[in-house]
Amino acid sequence: MKCGNYFFEQTKEDHKKSSKVQTTVAHLYPEIIKELFDFDLSISDFETDYDAKTVDTKPLMKSFMDSMVFLLDNPSVCNESMLKVKLKEFILLLSKTENAPSLLSFLSSLFKPYEYSFKQIIDKNLYASLSLPELARLCNMSISTFQREFKKAFEQTPAQYILDQRMIKAKRLLGNKNERISEIAYNCGYESMSTFNRVFKKYFDCSPSEFRLTKIE
Repeated sequence: MKCGNYFFEQTKEDHKKSSKVQTTVAHLYPEIIKELFDFDLSISDFETDYDAKTVDTKPLMKSFMDSMVFLLDNPSVCNESMLKVKLKEFILLLSKTENAPSLLSFLSSLFKPYEYSFKQIIDKNLYASLSLPELARLCNMSISTFQREFKKAFEQTPAQYILDQRMIKAKRLLGNKNERISEIAYNCGYESMSTFNRVFKKYFDCSPSEFRLTKIE
């Protein structure tokens, strides 16, 4: 991850299986990277078009992770110098997964923010289970600034726009009789079926199941 604000959310598959998810996050800080590699991170034009990325645990990365597990389980054999060596190894492994022209270019790209427009951030998170304060935080704004910018961009309040978009999607998905209503609720940003049913009925004056029967008929 580049430095910034993030929220973690289960995938649809994980949610369906009601499984637990274990995640190891590497949040890299430029001061530490500069100390490890001792060169100017600002001189490269190479950019990555993401802020966070899932790393494929191929043999080399798996071997590295196993070695880190051992160190964490045996803190008596670990010291600061060893941790710095392991961090340097990790970054070198990461650099091999990118199409960067050099290690310097890859490292520089980690600390160049990829610019998203306000609308892009909202559109990418319409169906995530995020509160308005959390959406504002993703945009690096206070609640009042966020609401003001939202009204300017979408000509609606955040609550009304998000509700409208979720109900439009729910209406479309209910046309597919093979998709379970519980899955539709989750895909529209509702973790609770009861909440989805209540919101849908208030919006359309009928329940999702009643709407589906009417649409199919």
